[in-house]
Amino acid sequence: MTTTIGPNGVAEPERVAAPAEPAPPPAVRTVLRMLVRQGREQEFTDAWREAADVIATVPGQVRQELMREAGGRWFSIVSDWTSREAVDAFGRSAARERLTEALRDLREDAARSTHEVLAAVPARPQHPVRVEITTTAAVGEGEDLEEAWLAVAPHIQAARGNVLESLVRSSGVGAAGASEYRISSEWTGEDDFGRWLADPDHAAHGAPMGRWYARDFRKEVLHVRQGDLRDASFVPVGDAEEPVRVELTASVPADDHDELERCWRAVADHVRHHDGNLLEELLRSDDGATYRVCSEWRSADHHARSLDDPDHAALVAPLLRWFEGSEQRTYALRQVSVRDGSYRDLAPVIAAEPATAAAQPIAAA
Repeated sequence: MTTTIGPNGVAEPERVAAPAEPAPPPAVRTVLRMLVRQGREQEFTDAWREAADVIATVPGQVRQELMREAGGRWFSIVSDWTSREAVDAFGRSAARERLTEALRDLREDAARSTHEVLAAVPARPQHPVRVEITTTAAVGEGEDLEEAWLAVAPHIQAARGNVLESLVRSSGVGAAGASEYRISSEWTGEDDFGRWLADPDHAAHGAPMGRWYARDFRKEVLHVRQGDLRDASFVPVGDAEEPVRVELTASVPADDHDELERCWRAVADHVRHHDGNLLEELLRSDDGATYRVCSEWRSADHHARSLDDPDHAALVAPLLRWFEGSEQRTYALRQVSVRDGSYRDLAPVIAAEPATAAAQPIAAA
C-alpha cells in the first residue's frame, strides 16, 4: 500500500488516474465513496481500472480518478463530465450496470454525490527571473549606500519567492568620481516579484535606498536560464580579497538560443569546479534579444588563474561565435545573500520552448 505525504507533512489519499486525452473543462463531477471488503482492495483497484478504460470512451466523459484514504478501506471514485445530461445518460445505460457490477460485489458500503464544477484554476508554472537595478553613488556615498542596502535586503529576502539578493560595485569610476552599483534581486518567478511590489510595506522597507533609487535609476528584468547558486547567508565583503563578478553580454538570434544554452552548460559544468568559483549563471533579456553570462569569483586572481587553464581556450571556443568581441565588465561583489543553494538545471524548460519562439514582451517597470 502506498501513502503520499503532502508538503504539510499530512498523509494524502493515494491517487490512481485512468489514462485520458486532453479534454474540455468538466461541468459536473460525481464522487462515489465505497468501503471495500477486507483483503479485497487489489481486486477492487483492478476491477475499477478495467471499467474506467471502457467508461473513458463514453460521450461526455472527461476524467476519472481512483483515490484511497491512507491506511483505510474507503475508496473514492471521482468522475468528471461535460454536462449533467451526459452523467444521466450514462447512469441509465445498460453499460453502466455491466461495468460496475464487479465493484458492487467487492464493497460493504457506498455513498454517491454529484457536484457542479463552479471554477477551476490550472497551475501556472513560473520561470526564475533576476531583477537588476543600477544606480550611482557620489564620492563618499558608497559606504552609506551599502549600509542602506543591508537594511533593505533582509525584508526583501523574507518575501515569498525571493532567492538571492546581491550588491556589486563597478570596478571603474564614473563622472566626478561616482561609483556605479548594481542591485540584483532573484525570484522564483515574475509573479512572486510582482507580489512583493504590491505589498503595502514595500515602499517603507525600501525607503533607506530612496535617495539612490531617485538618481540615475535603471531597471532590467532578466530570465534565469541556468544557474548555480551559492548556499550562504548575508556575507559582508572586505577589501583584502574582494570577490568579483565578471559579465559578458551578446545579441543572440532566436534560432541560436538552444545551441548557445547547451554550449554554456558544457563550459559552466567545467568552470564551476575551479578553485575560487562562486557562481555561474546564464541570463536572457526579457525581450529575448540578448544573453548575459555571469561568473563570480572569490577574487580577481582566482578568475585570472581559471583563464590560464590549458583547457580554457578549447572549452570556450564554441561560445566565441556569439561573445567574441563583447565587452567584459567586472564588478566588486560587496554583499550577497542566498536562500536556495541548489544547482538549478532548467534544461526541461529550455527543451519545451521552440528555438524560433517569438521574443517575449518587456515587462512593465
